[in-house]
Amino acid sequence: MKDLKIQIILFYYDRPNLVKKMGLKTVFESDYDNWEISVIDDSNEQNFNKVLEEFYKDHPDFINSKDKVKIFNTNDTLEEKKQRGDAVIGKFANDAMYLSEADISIMLCDDDGVTKNYFSELSEFYIKNPE
Repeated sequence: MKDLKIQIILFYYDRPNLVKKMGLKTVFESDYDNWEISVIDDSNEQNFNKVLEEFYKDHPDFINSKDKVKIFNTNDTLEEKKQRGDAVIGKFANDAMYLSEADISIMLCDDDGVTKNYFSELSEFYIKNPE
């Protein structure tokens, strides 16, 4: 059986240095290639497109994986965010999962990271334990 495709739903909110160091870098440095990132961008000050541009400038060796990153922007103002609470974030995560063809979805916050072999071990586990 082939390696399973893993979707990483990455929640981002105005912490560009953390997401570049943890959420993005650790996924891109993984020993596993069959993944995609769905970013839920709820930022006010620095949108994720700019963060990603800076990340590729600092890590040009990862630019070949650019097509693996999809961005879902909430487009809410700060006032709208305060009124709605966090409920819409789940809607965007559900939309991202619905549009993905991944076999497994995991969620990370912008300050979370994964170990180098996390995805290969996760895929291997699910292949060995399909139930």
